[in-house]
Amino acid sequence: MKERGITLIALIITIIIMLILATVTIGAINGGLFEYAGRAKTEVEETSIKTAIGQAYIMAKGESRTNKVTEQELQKQLDKNLGKNNSKAYQTGEGFEVYIPETNRYYEVDNNGNIIAKEIIKDTKPANFYYDINGHALDGSIDYPYEINCIEDLVALANLANGVGNYIDANGNITAITSLSTFYGKNFVLTKTLNFESPASYSDLSIKWSYNSEKDAYVIDEESPTNLKEIITDKTGVGFTPISSTTSFAGTLDGQGFEIQKLYENRPSSYGGLFKNVGNTVIRNLGLTGEYIVSQGGDFVFVPGGTSFYNCYNKIKITASNNAAGFSFRGSATYINCYNDAPMISSSWAAGIHCSAS
Repeated sequence: MKERGITLIALIITIIIMLILATVTIGAINGGLFEYAGRAKTEVEETSIKTAIGQAYIMAKGESRTNKVTEQELQKQLDKNLGKNNSKAYQTGEGFEVYIPETNRYYEVDNNGNIIAKEIIKDTKPANFYYDINGHALDGSIDYPYEINCIEDLVALANLANGVGNYIDANGNITAITSLSTFYGKNFVLTKTLNFESPASYSDLSIKWSYNSEKDAYVIDEESPTNLKEIITDKTGVGFTPISSTTSFAGTLDGQGFEIQKLYENRPSSYGGLFKNVGNTVIRNLGLTGEYIVSQGGDFVFVPGGTSFYNCYNKIKITASNNAAGFSFRGSATYINCYNDAPMISSSWAAGIHCSAS
């Protein structure tokens, strides 16, 4: 009887262990299946969207008399394939970005119709170029240059160099700027092409901004109804605020072969440019596209002197009531492998690269 009792207990324990193991195995299988199913669903949806974009691109090319796809025609075909308001096309140089709001993803389309799916990655510290996209501190040296990862970083640079507005500090707090920041000898790099019109060029469109007309600065404003993209691209507004309007930037900006696109400025009573009043500055490997509407001169950079350009080009349309230049205005500068390919409308006279008229 004693042996039979021990055997029965051992059998019960064995059954319990088997049930536990079976439960764990089934759970693991279900978890794996659910995870696999989720990935498979995402891949199918992505393939479907890429196919729809590819078909829209082919149709847009077929509709063109010049065999060249336009932003408007691509959007028209995307609306047919994906439905209205489900996508937005943005021209980026020779290619396009197609943004899908529902998935917060965008697709790069080159001029051959090749498509690459990308996810909008939030900068851990937007509006703060002192840190890289993963939150690692940078010091502006050659080895650890400050990074312009998004439009918010570019606006923060303008605010700090101009000594106005605010930015997001290392702790994630909105911090008022009370004095000028100089960047003498500091190095900056552009980490990707930034298009002011594309949501993919902004890190966080949930952050609200407003424009302070008294200080000529865009400020983070929690009570504002608009985000940075909405307000800085508004053609009834002033557009981008040039970097360093009252002090010397005196640093180095390496575009690393990327562009700043759809840069817009509407300053009918002042100078316009990506930079203003900078000297001893080096700008290399950078292209600009967009539009300036100014009175006293529109240019890549307004230089007191000593600025050097290497491997740069300008394609910004400039409308000025006075002298205008594609690159620099009123100052000495060095140009190596640079060109201006932008229409300029000036009531006085315009220069392709350099203008030194008083």
